[in-house]
Amino acid sequence: MSRLGSSCTGRCRTSFRSCSSGTWTGRVPAARRARRRTQPRRRLPSPEATREALGRLTRGAPTILGRGLVGSETARFSKYLALLIKWNSKHRMIGSTDPTWLADHLLLDSLVFLHVIPPTVKCLVDIGSGAGLPGLPIKIVRPDIRMLLVESRQRRASFLKAAVRELELVDVEILSERVLSVPSRWRKAFDVAVARCAGDVESTLKLGLGFVRAGGMVAVSGPPDPCGVKIGRYTVVQLAGGRTRSFVVDSA
Repeated sequence: MSRLGSSCTGRCRTSFRSCSSGTWTGRVPAARRARRRTQPRRRLPSPEATREALGRLTRGAPTILGRGLVGSETARFSKYLALLIKWNSKHRMIGSTDPTWLADHLLLDSLVFLHVIPPTVKCLVDIGSGAGLPGLPIKIVRPDIRMLLVESRQRRASFLKAAVRELELVDVEILSERVLSVPSRWRKAFDVAVARCAGDVESTLKLGLGFVRAGGMVAVSGPPDPCGVKIGRYTVVQLAGGRTRSFVVDSA
């Protein structure tokens, strides 16, 4: 795997401070160990359900991309879907392990970002990447884009490293840092910043603008109602079947 920069870093979260001594220990508290033992493991979907999800993905992609998926892209999406299901059955990273839901609401939805970012983009940062969304689906169909995935949570950063390795993607860097703590060499370094936003859109836009160079842009998946958006440009993408996807974009 080619590197965009130095290796990812992050703080270890396996140690806890003893209330009585004020010292650090390597033990996980008993209450947390008990919760881990009692939490049920999610049931894995059937192979038929996974095949149906891949079918939905291959049928839905042309309406977004304007072309069908090629064999290598389909193979990578299949591996990515399997990894999402496997990891999410043990570590809750996304809202569902249903393959159809994953194909519709995560994989295809991530590809819609390609309708709002310029086709000439060469380097892109995905801020708060989580399980690699929207960055990894974009990378699968646009392997020419150099990419940085920023994810502060160690478990999800570990998933991202595993996914990049299993999918044999190059020119992808995973940085396990909080967005505000990202080293200065990444500031003003990208053509485009993207984010699937579950929180405050305006705050996410401002964070994204710190990553893009002059003339670059930030694209954030936006709320269905533009009334609360005070900065940026509200954009609605028309999809097949009368569906829409909203974004808020801003330029540096």
